[in-house]
Order: sequence, then structure tokens, then C-alpha cells
Amino acid sequence: MPFPTNVKTNLLVQAGRRCCLCWEFCGVKIEVHHIIPESEGGSDDEGNGMPLCFDCHADVHAYDDRHPKGTKFRPEELRQHRDRLFRWIKQGGPLVFDRLAGEAVTVNSEALLREEPPPVGAPVDLKHDAKIARYLRYIRQAEQLKDRGQFHEAIRSFESAFRLAESDADLTAYSQGGNYHLRQLLLWECHLESGAQGGARENLRAAFNRGVDENAIRQVFFRERLPGGLRCRDYFYLLFQESLFLFDEEMGHRRPPQERLARIGDLMDLIENPHCPDRTDELLERARGIERNVITQLASRFPAERYSRIT
Repeated sequence: MPFPTNVKTNLLVQAGRRCCLCWEFCGVKIEVHHIIPESEGGSDDEGNGMPLCFDCHADVHAYDDRHPKGTKFRPEELRQHRDRLFRWIKQGGPLVFDRLAGEAVTVNSEALLREEPPPVGAPVDLKHDAKIARYLRYIRQAEQLKDRGQFHEAIRSFESAFRLAESDADLTAYSQGGNYHLRQLLLWECHLESGAQGGARENLRAAFNRGVDENAIRQVFFRERLPGGLRCRDYFYLLFQESLFLFDEEMGHRRPPQERLARIGDLMDLIENPHCPDRTDELLERARGIERNVITQLASRFPAERYSRIT
């Protein structure tokens, strides 16, 4: 039999919908486990329950006593894991892990009541600490989506996060782990990648409207106190932006062709600079693909213009 609804609710609230073993926030992807199985006389009382994510729940059940390998989760150990998480949350509030900063922060429980980002344009009415917590959760979600190549979904989560931050009078609190402005660059990258994959033209316009150039990226590195100068990836995305801009019918009129062509040449020189600290074959191959596209497009659209690096 499953736990009664009131018992299950109490356990989920005490855990902040986090797994009692890995401490990952699970949202709806969580189950309440019987510490002592019902088949062995375990009760449906609160003391015999603990919230677990799908993966940890599977691990707890997977051990085979007939073919022992590894170390089995024992009931008393599971209770101690559960009680430790409950104590942390009771004393300081639910834990939110900032993946980019690599640190955990404690927040008001109000921040973890909803899993999905608010729709664009929705009013924001949260307490200060709840706003910070939800901002960090949207940022974490956006970074995970970006890593998986789901750029459209990542954009939505990034924009939800920044809308929350901008609705607060004090922006400093949103840099608990730093990197607030660096995350703005991650959103810029998502817009460019989405546009390159056949996304709406609005993605390209959004990227340009962020006004990102070499100086903007250097300011971010200086502001966030990050070591080193521009990365090859920064140069690549600047090149990517300029090449898309060059051949966009509705936006190309903003700068003369000669200026855009010269800038593409400069950026190609930069990304192929052997002194670039994180120079990778992947970036160089993608950059050369852009260069080949520039050559083809020039021949068909701008026969009177020449790309400065082509003889």
C-alpha cells in the first residue's frame, strides 16, 4: 500500500522535494520509499518513509542479497541520511546548488513550490530570498538545457531568470556565486545557436540587441574577475554573429558591406591565432565552415565585394 496522502505530503515538505540520498531537487520526479519494506512488516507511518529520486530509489531496491556486490543500504543508515537532510532544511531552509559557482545556498521554502519557469510577461511577486532561489534554479535549468543543445528551451529559462533578477531593486544578491554577467553571454550564445539551427529571426535580432563585441566580453571577464582574456569560443561566437548579420536580409542594412566584411576577416584572424589558450579543432573547423559560407554567399549576393582574406 502507498503512504497516506498526508504522510507523503509531510515528508515531501520536510525534504523540500529533494532526494534524501543525493540531495538533488526533483520536482515531480520523486517517490516516497518505505525504509523497511511492507513485505517485511514496515508501516505506512512517517517514520518509515523517505523521499528519493528515481535513480536513488532504484539503487536502494537493486541490491541482491543472494549475489552480494557492493554495500547494501540498511534501514538505520537510510534514516540517518533522511534526518540529516531534514535538519539542514529546518535550520537554514531548502538547499539550492549553484552549478556554475559550485556552491550551495539556503533559501526560503516559498521558492521551491513550482518547478516550471513562469511564462514570459507574467507578473513577478515574490519575496527577495525566494526570487534569488528561483533565479538560481532557472539558471541551473538553463545551463543544463544549453549543454544538451536545447537552445530554445534554454533561452526561455535564462530569460525567466533575468526577469526575476531585474524585478528586484538589489542585483548584487544575484551574484552569490558570481558570474551574473557571464550568464548573459551564455544567453547570447543560445540565441546565436538557435538562429543557426533554423530558429526564428527574432533569435538573431535578440543576439544583436545585446550589443556583444570584444569590449563587452572583456568587461565581463574584468567584472567577474575571471583569469585570462577572450577565449577562442568568444571569438567564434563573435564571428558567428557577424556572419549571420552579414547575410540577413532585414538587418544587413545597418552597416555597410565593407565594414562587415573587414570585421569577419579580423575575427577569422583572431580565432586562428595560435596563442588562443583554449584553441580546439572543433571551433576551428566550425569557423572554417563559416568562412566557406562567406565565400559562397559573396559570390552570389555581393559580386562587387571581396572578402579581405581571399586572394
